[in-house]
Amino acid sequence: MARLSGSDYRGILEFVHAAGEVDGTDPFPEQVLARLREVVPCDTVSYGDFDLDFDREGHRWRTGTLRAPITPAIVEAHAGLAYQYPYRPWSPEARHALRWSDLLSRREWHALDLYWEVGRPLEGEYQLELWLATPDGIAGGFAFDRFERDFSERDKLVLDTLRPHLVQLWRNAAARQRESRSLAALTPREREILLWVARGKSNREIA
Repeated sequence: MARLSGSDYRGILEFVHAAGEVDGTDPFPEQVLARLREVVPCDTVSYGDFDLDFDREGHRWRTGTLRAPITPAIVEAHAGLAYQYPYRPWSPEARHALRWSDLLSRREWHALDLYWEVGRPLEGEYQLELWLATPDGIAGGFAFDRFERDFSERDKLVLDTLRPHLVQLWRNAAARQRESRSLAALTPREREILLWVARGKSNREIA
C-alpha cells in the first residue's frame, strides 16, 4: 500500500500555502497549476470547469510541455467523444484520484476513437484525473498527462490528500467572485460609502 513520505507532506503544505496566497476569482490560474505540477510530476496538467449540460470539462488553463499543438479539430473531438470516457465525474470511481489505466487496459485505450483523435495526436499516453465534488455538485476537474510512464499510487494518494484543500480554494475564489459581482452592482456613491464603513467611519462622519 502506498504511503506518503515526509517530503511529500512538505510539498503538499508548500503548495497549499502558495495557492492560498493567490487572489482573484480564478481558483487555479496557471501559476497554481505550475506548482501543482511540482507536487505531482507530469508533462502537462490542466484544470477545467465542469459543464453539466455537456457532461464534459472545459480546460481553461493548461501548463507543461506539449509535444503537439492543440488544434481546433482536437478540441472538437475531445468534446464530441466525451462519451468514451471510462467513467463519469459523479460515479463512485471518481470519488478518488483515478488513473485511466485503473479502468482500461492499454489495448482498450488504443481501440477508442478518443485515443486516435485526441490522445495520440497529443501523445498523451497516460492520464490521471481528479474531480472536485462540492455540496452543489461537481465544480471542475484536473487532468494530468504523461508521455512515457504511468502515474503511481503515490501520485493518487497525494491528490486525494490535496482534494479537500483544492475544494476550499475553489470555494474561496467563488466567494470572491460573488463579492465582485455584488460590488459591481453598487452605484459609485454606494461603493464610496462602503469604503468609508470599511475604514471604520461612523454614520455621522460619512454623512
